[in-house]
Amino acid sequence: MAIYAPDGSALNLSSVINYQVPVGDNLVIDVSSGTEISSYVAGTLQVEGEPARRDVFALSFHQQDIPGVGYQRKVLGTTTSEADGTFHLEVGAFNDPVLVIAVDHYGTTWQPNTSYAVGDIVHPTSSDQYLGFVYHCTEAGISGADEPAWWVDTGSNDTGTSGTATFQAKQYFQPICHGPVIPVAQASNS
Repeated sequence: MAIYAPDGSALNLSSVINYQVPVGDNLVIDVSSGTEISSYVAGTLQVEGEPARRDVFALSFHQQDIPGVGYQRKVLGTTTSEADGTFHLEVGAFNDPVLVIAVDHYGTTWQPNTSYAVGDIVHPTSSDQYLGFVYHCTEAGISGADEPAWWVDTGSNDTGTSGTATFQAKQYFQPICHGPVIPVAQASNS
């Protein structure tokens, strides 16, 4: 039997799909009395090679029997990656394979005559107007009565206004999923 010491920091989620997960055939954990085992997945999230903040979810790879619901994948935990792209996601005592999913922020549907604060994210009201971008508020203000003609980031001009609010176009990246990944077990004294 091989002893597998997983490296939770080896998971690298990237929109260009370059990551490595440790491999092995068995995990051996010697647990002394009074010690509880919890597991986690950790890694670095990148968008186009740069660290990124995104919501990260861990789901059970195999469907679980959830009382009153039936068999389906179970959400084991969620977190948001740090500005440097790193994340550490606790999945409790779960030690079976998991799927790790990173989700870009799609924001809320743009609304007329609405107060927007710096950092708010909006998207067009209909899919016909969606151009692959979401719009981050960079100057607070009140949106106009009419929905703006949405724009894209051309490299030289990526901002526009709606009423007195200014928004910056940022590309929306589809969710990415990696797995199955074996969570790293960690012992703690109870």
